[in-house]
Amino acid sequence: MVIFKKYISKDYALNYCRLIKPYFILSLIIFIVSILSGYFFADSLNSIFVDVIKKMVESTAVEGITFKGIFFNNVEVNIIMMLWGFLFSIVSTGIMIFNSLLIGYLASVIPLHVFLAYVLPHGILELPALILSLATSFMVTHIVIRCIRGILAKNHTFKAELITSKNLIVAVGVSVILCVVLLFFAGIIETYVTSALADFILSLFS
Repeated sequence: MVIFKKYISKDYALNYCRLIKPYFILSLIIFIVSILSGYFFADSLNSIFVDVIKKMVESTAVEGITFKGIFFNNVEVNIIMMLWGFLFSIVSTGIMIFNSLLIGYLASVIPLHVFLAYVLPHGILELPALILSLATSFMVTHIVIRCIRGILAKNHTFKAELITSKNLIVAVGVSVILCVVLLFFAGIIETYVTSALADFILSLFS
């Protein structure tokens, strides 16, 4: 219980933010650059995303919008991104780029007020979770690199590198929990709030 309290304290929250900051900033840069690329180069991406969007619409029409479907799908994608950190975050970065390009593409081909009305309510939580997932993947990669160094370098040991990475390992665990919490509330908003709120907002423009 004492250990648990340590990780929900203000001091740990500040330490966590300092620890994750470089990874989060790198993830945020990739996110922003990819969104802007999707927005400004939408014409070049038509061949890629038209079919993707069509399949998404067909899937939604068949399965409907349910909290369970949205939440578990989003958790699966984000956890997979984190796990790919064990293989140097290459696939994780690819997933981020693809999703961010798609977001930017949609913002370009859909009237901006419509896009914001249907994305912003839940996106305000879901998108930070996506960025956090890639940041977590980078942390996992950093831990893996340290462990490899511990195995290969003469003046390092695997055990010593694990001990050195203790704070990073704990931060990965905290990030996973934080990501799931963000996606939980994002799923609730997307299921029960987004459509109704967006319809109301758009009715003001008609």
